[in-house]
Amino acid sequence: MGHKDRRDKMQLSSRALETLCCYSWPGNIRELENVMQQLIVLTEAQIIEPEDLPIPPSPCSDEPGRTGFKQAKANVIEQFERTYLTELLRARHGNVTHAALVANMERRAFGRLVKKYQIQ
Repeated sequence: MGHKDRRDKMQLSSRALETLCCYSWPGNIRELENVMQQLIVLTEAQIIEPEDLPIPPSPCSDEPGRTGFKQAKANVIEQFERTYLTELLRARHGNVTHAALVANMERRAFGRLVKKYQIQ
């Protein structure tokens, strides 16, 4: 089975998704991409569990138990938006207008997100 075939059949368990959401991602989106690529290449399982992830286990700091679906989703979206905006602005040398064009967003909406995450 090729990597594409395996990737199409792989799924993250809810516990694995929680682990991914709780991890601090010091390497930003590049680290997440590398983790996913490692899973595709090195993991035979169709359902990925936390022990399959090549990252250290990290409990959520804001909640001693499991994170609910909505909160886990909000955490992933927030991390994605923050990383995406930061990388895009860095690539466009801080030019919000150019970054908004690349993101295919209105400048005002893009600017609101930049302000929301206090990105300089």
